[in-house]
Amino acid sequence: MFSETFKALRKKRGLSQRALADHLGLSKSAVSMYELGSREPDFETLEKIADFFNVDMNFLLGESKVENEIQQFVDLRVKQLFPKEAFPIGQALTSMSPDERCRALAMMKAAFPDHFGK
Repeated sequence: MFSETFKALRKKRGLSQRALADHLGLSKSAVSMYELGSREPDFETLEKIADFFNVDMNFLLGESKVENEIQQFVDLRVKQLFPKEAFPIGQALTSMSPDERCRALAMMKAAFPDHFGK
């Protein structure tokens, strides 16, 4: 059910209703009504919520138990490609923005030049 999932995601992030409302451009009362189940968001707002929490819309609507199918696939591939000890590095790299990933890789190349091709 959307209301329960929405509230759980907010609490998982440690946000107050007011803070979440500010992030989403909503009123605090809208967030409260969504959590109580007395109001449902329109499609555009649902997209904003899914993007903010980085979850699939189907998960928000209670139609899937998987928060983010793409991230689940990426995590599986990272586990397959990286040795167990390096998994946290691979996982961190996949969760970064392209700019952050470039900076992280530049730092790794500077710290370990012998392990990177020229």
